[in-house]
Amino acid sequence: MNRLKQFGVVLCTTLVLFGMTGCAGNAAGNEAITKTPAPTGAATPEPSAEPTAEPTPEPTATGTPTPEPTPVVVKTEDAQIPAKYLKVNREASGTVETITYTGHDYTQEDTPELEKKAYVYLPAGYSREKKYNVLYLMHGIGGSEDEWGMNNPYSTVKNVMDNLAYYGDIEPFIVVTPNGKAGNMGGISGFYEFGKELRNDLIPYIESHYSTYGEYDENGYDLTKAREHRAMAGLSMGGMQTINVGLCGCLDIMSWFGAFSAAPTSNDASKIAELLENYPKEYEINYFYNICGTEDTTAYGSARAAADGLADKSDRLTDGKNFLWHPVKGIHDFAVWNLGFYNFAQRCFQEPPLENQYLKDAAAKNGFTFGTVMTYGNLTRSYYANMAINEMNSITAANEMKAYSLLSQTASRQNPDGMPVMNYTQGDAIVAFAQEHGLGVRGHVLVWDAYMSDWFFREGYTNDGAYVDADTLKKRLRYYIDEVVTHFET
Repeated sequence: MNRLKQFGVVLCTTLVLFGMTGCAGNAAGNEAITKTPAPTGAATPEPSAEPTAEPTPEPTATGTPTPEPTPVVVKTEDAQIPAKYLKVNREASGTVETITYTGHDYTQEDTPELEKKAYVYLPAGYSREKKYNVLYLMHGIGGSEDEWGMNNPYSTVKNVMDNLAYYGDIEPFIVVTPNGKAGNMGGISGFYEFGKELRNDLIPYIESHYSTYGEYDENGYDLTKAREHRAMAGLSMGGMQTINVGLCGCLDIMSWFGAFSAAPTSNDASKIAELLENYPKEYEINYFYNICGTEDTTAYGSARAAADGLADKSDRLTDGKNFLWHPVKGIHDFAVWNLGFYNFAQRCFQEPPLENQYLKDAAAKNGFTFGTVMTYGNLTRSYYANMAINEMNSITAANEMKAYSLLSQTASRQNPDGMPVMNYTQGDAIVAFAQEHGLGVRGHVLVWDAYMSDWFFREGYTNDGAYVDADTLKKRLRYYIDEVVTHFET
């Protein structure tokens, strides 16, 4: 809902290792138990709610536990998937296509071409007359494009997507499950290079073959323009990719992220915050959802480390608004991962709840800043101060930066060089408030006849002295303007 329209407000232009997906590895992290492929034969008569369960990883030794971050309150329905969303929907069933596209081995310097396979879920009623958002859903270290079960006629992903759309919980979108190794198919290095495949191979293929918001051009196109219409999520190693490759490496081309039991080499909160600073502020994060089972001996520590204090370390994320750390009872298996997908699918490509929307965000989507006037006295009045902090991204001093407020008559009269002297106390307090809370400041009215002290024009800065000549007045004005602009710039 557009709050600008709701409240009738007039805008003012104030200036996405080593983790295991049902597998275990040695200490060096270069040996893994191969995952059993999902069945590809005839469909069984009863639907399976989730892919075949995999062996639980052996517990690994952990160091001193990190203090638990306080989780945001989660709706009770987020704790499990209601049965109706797991059933095969025969009234409104989407389709799953198998695609083959040309990728590259980005672990080699000359990046030789590779033939890659992926599955594409298209929602019921898919039409080329409509544009769709796209979620890229990643597998774990021992898996492949088959791991999420999209090759299974009773796929949990498909059932959940069909039913969420059928019951009106989501606006239907496309889901792509690729092979997450960008080359070096026998090792793990390809997982870390997958961002290059996303940019150069997979996203362009999807956007050239399906109706998406990306304005594909075979000669090249700007992927950043449709970033708010792309998402990345994944389990275990795919969760690591979501954090390291997506959130920290592809923020310019996507803005929704879901990490399900993110693997041990995931960036921690401090590293995430540091890498996010590499992106311009206009590349906002629409949502980052991080879930993990509290009995998960493989990934709980790393998933928690990626969440611990993250909202305090980065001003791009706010607990409960566009960031959720969701620890749940469970281990490293599909019970948690399917729940993660179900929850993330409902948050993905959605407007935030009304109580979490702010006027400044709605304005920014339309190319505006949203500001208000701030007085020195209102800095200490919580109602006004909190309104400016939460709703605005710019403030303008009411009168505290106008000449009659800045000029000190007494100090000017005592200045031996004859130039005016300013008192910046109140103006500086407004700027300090803005800096503390990440607000812009718009200066205005350097000189204005309606807000200029008469003594500024008189000899000796007296109240009743003769008016100075034009040259003297021009020197005073030029000096005043230079001093004020320089002061607030620095």
